[in-house]
Amino acid sequence: MYKSLDQFRAEKEAARSDRDLYTNALATRWEVLQNPRTRGILLRDAVSDALMSWKPYQRVHDLLHGRVSGEMVSSVGMAAAGLHRSWTKRLIYTGLSLLAGKAMGRNGVPEGTSTLSALAKGIGSVVRRMRERRERRRAEQA
Repeated sequence: MYKSLDQFRAEKEAARSDRDLYTNALATRWEVLQNPRTRGILLRDAVSDALMSWKPYQRVHDLLHGRVSGEMVSSVGMAAAGLHRSWTKRLIYTGLSLLAGKAMGRNGVPEGTSTLSALAKGIGSVVRRMRERRERRRAEQA
């Protein structure tokens, strides 16, 4: 395989330098993974990917982000309400479907104008303010 001892030594040295490069790259990756913040980012990314591939989550996500119109939900709900024999149940289910459709908003309306979007934004701002206040308290205590 090798024609001379010098050629063998050169190949051996090249293999050692490659090994050292891979060892250094592995050590660098290991240092990055030792950081809890990096591990948290990787875990959140993996969990979000797993959730996004789950069909029930996709449907709820589509509903909350305006990809399904409230008008469609209302019309399907009214059709389902029409299947009941009792007029009180039909009235109740029709009202509930209309309320659900109103809460979701319409397609074609700019995103963020439905009741659910406004509620989600409000909850998000409250949570953000609570976190900011907690961070300020920690900074004052330190």
